[in-house]
Amino acid sequence: MRVGGAVFGLVVACSDGEPPVSPHPCASDETSLEVAPPDGEYGDLARGGAFAAGIPPQGGAPYSPLRLRVTGPGELFDGIDVDIAVFEDGALLTETQLPMRLTCANVGDNAGRWVGAEVHLRYFGLELEELDGRDVTVEVTVTAQTAPDLVLTDAGDVTLVVD
Repeated sequence: MRVGGAVFGLVVACSDGEPPVSPHPCASDETSLEVAPPDGEYGDLARGGAFAAGIPPQGGAPYSPLRLRVTGPGELFDGIDVDIAVFEDGALLTETQLPMRLTCANVGDNAGRWVGAEVHLRYFGLELEELDGRDVTVEVTVTAQTAPDLVLTDAGDVTLVVD
């Protein structure tokens, strides 16, 4: 009974008035989006070159795993929509869209940037063997869910390589 009363008192005390608002540690006036393969460096997509495709450990359609990191205002903390489109000779080959939450990294090379979980670009309707050696353009676009005018893009011309 005492514990319930203590918790109730705590809830009432916390809901009294608005909490103080402070800028998020990763909030920045500068904006950028950098994409990397799991074992690569950020910026590898923009530099071009080989881009790995394979079958995910759980099976299913072929995929290319990607990591991304973002700099920008605090609205990014509210969530983003990620769109990954792959074009071959200007025609859309495949597209993956998903919502994502970001975390403010506080250590390592990502410190002070927003990072998300690994993103899987899926090649639905294509067999793995069909992908090897294709020259494509990969475009990654991130849109802030609560600030739809905040759009960041990273792109590169790459050659798909089946590993």
